[in-house]
Amino acid sequence: MVTSVATTPGLLPGQAAPLGASVSGDGVNFSLYARDATAVELCLFDTCDAEQPSVCLPMAGEAYRSGHYWHGWVQGLAPGQL
Repeated sequence: MVTSVATTPGLLPGQAAPLGASVSGDGVNFSLYARDATAVELCLFDTCDAEQPSVCLPMAGEAYRSGHYWHGWVQGLAPGQL
């Protein structure tokens, strides 16, 4: 089951660099290059064999985009999150 979250206090704009997933403070920053994207969602899974994400967090608005880079910081995530 996918839980689509329109807004959540745990999702903040984050930083464009470095690319990928980076532990930062008490959360994880995600940054990706998507030149032609008009929207991006960060989908998190509970297990590596899950067929559906447990939650999808939309990176909506200009605050989540710097040029062709999309970024978001999720409070409370730790290394090992899928």
